[in-house]
Amino acid sequence: MPGDPSADPRVRQAHELLTSARYAEAYALFEPLTRAYPAHWAIRYSAGACLLNLGQTARAITELKLATTLNPNAPLPQLELARALSLTERYEPARRAIDRALTLRPAWEQAIAAKVDLLSLLGERDQARALALEQLERGVTDPACAATLAPAIAGGGKPDEAIALLRRFADDASIPEPSKRSTLYALGDLLDKAGRYDEAWGAFARANELAPEAFDPRAHGASVDRMIASWTPELLASLPAPTKPASNLLLIVGMPRSGTSLAEQILASHPAVAPGGERDTLARLSFDLHGAPDPTRSYFLTDPAPLRDQDALDRAARALASSIPPKARRASVFTDKMPDNWRHLGLARALAPGARVVWCRRDPRDTCLSCHFQNFFGATAWRTNLAHAAAAYKDHERLMRHWQEVLDIPILELVYEDLVSDQEAQTRRLINFAGLPWDDACLRFHESARVVRTRSNEQVRQPIYRSAVARWRNYEAHIGALLAAFPAGENA
Repeated sequence: MPGDPSADPRVRQAHELLTSARYAEAYALFEPLTRAYPAHWAIRYSAGACLLNLGQTARAITELKLATTLNPNAPLPQLELARALSLTERYEPARRAIDRALTLRPAWEQAIAAKVDLLSLLGERDQARALALEQLERGVTDPACAATLAPAIAGGGKPDEAIALLRRFADDASIPEPSKRSTLYALGDLLDKAGRYDEAWGAFARANELAPEAFDPRAHGASVDRMIASWTPELLASLPAPTKPASNLLLIVGMPRSGTSLAEQILASHPAVAPGGERDTLARLSFDLHGAPDPTRSYFLTDPAPLRDQDALDRAARALASSIPPKARRASVFTDKMPDNWRHLGLARALAPGARVVWCRRDPRDTCLSCHFQNFFGATAWRTNLAHAAAAYKDHERLMRHWQEVLDIPILELVYEDLVSDQEAQTRRLINFAGLPWDDACLRFHESARVVRTRSNEQVRQPIYRSAVARWRNYEAHIGALLAAFPAGENA
C-alpha cells in the first residue's frame, strides 16, 4: 500500500511550484507522485491543474475526472474540471460541474466567478451581471475572482465600483504576483474602455513587469532562420504524399489579436462550414515529430526530415485527419483558427496537401499593443516587452513570406483594416477563397449564437466597428519601441 503523501517532501515542493505558477516544474514532480499515490485525489487534482495550465487539456481532463471519482465530495476538482471542459467547448458539462461545486460549497466565491465567466462566454450576460452584482454585495475577497467578476460588474452599471475593486487588490502588497497580475490586466482593460488611457497604461505596465515568462529574441529569430533554411522547395518535393489526408481543412493563422476570431466567425456563419476553433493538433504533431511532446521545449519543426518516411508521414496525416470531428468531416470546410499554426504550415502542407490558409494581418502597432494588454502565456512571452513584440512580429512576417514562396497551397492575406473599411467586398473575397457559394449570413456573423472561446468573444458578438483601428494612437506617448520598429505602420 502506498504510504502517506503528506510525509513526502516532494508533495510540498510541488505545491509550492504550482502556487507560484511554475507549472512545468510542478508537473515534473506531480507526475511521479501520481504513480506513487495513484488513489490520492488531491495529487490527481494538482497534476490536472498543472496540465491544464500547460495547455494539455485532454490529459488534464483525464486527471481531473479521476480526482472527482476518487473524492466526489471535493469541490476543487469539480471547479477545475469545469474550467477544462469549458476550454474544450463542453459547456453544459462544465455548467453541471460548477453547479456541483456550488452544491458542495454554497456561495463559494471561486465557483460563482467561474459561473459568471461561463455565462458571459455563452452570451447570457444579464444572468452573469446579476450574479456578479450579488457577489459584489456579499464581498469579493479573492483577487482572481475580482478579475473575473469586474467586467460583469462594470457591464451591470457599476464601472466605478469595478475599478475600485480591482485597485484594492492591485495595491495590496500581500497579494501573490500571479493574482496581482490578473487584477492589473483586468484593471487596465476597464480603464481603457473608460478612455482613461494613461491610467490604463500604468496598470498594463505593472502587469507586464510581473509576468514570469522569459523571451529570447535572438533564439526566436534563429529558430525562424532554421525553418527558412530547412523548409525548401527541394525538401517539399522530396516528401511522399500522404495516403489519406484531411480534405476540407482551412487554417486561419496570424499573430494573436490580428482578426483570426473574426475571420472564423464570418466563415462559421456559412452553412457549409464547420468551425473548429483553436486546435493544437498541428503543434502536438510537430512536438511528436521532434521527439519532444512537451510543448515547453519546442515551437518550431526545424527538422522536417522525419516526414520523408512514408509510415511516419501517414501516421501523422491520419492523426490530423482523425482530429476533425466526424460530423465536421462532411462539411465543405473545416476551420482551425489556432493563430500559432503559422509556425506549422510546412507540416500542414505535408500532411494535408489540399489545405487552404487564411493569413490574418493587422497594423503591427495595434497588433503588438493589443497583445501587450493580454494575460497570455506560453508562446507569447514576447508580448510583455514591446521591443520583443516587434521582433516577434517581424519573425512572423519573415516566415509567412517564406511559406508564400515555397508552399503550393493557397494562402489568402486578409487585412483587418481592409475588412473594417469594406466589409462586404472582403467578406466575399474570403468566402470565394474558401470555395463556397455566397451566403448573406456571412455579413451578419454577429447574430450567430456560436460560442467563441477566445478573448475576442465579446467583439465577434458585435457588428464590425472602427474603434480598434489605429488604437495605438491612444498610447502614442508610451510606445516608443513600436514606433521605432514600425515608423510608418508598415507590415515588416
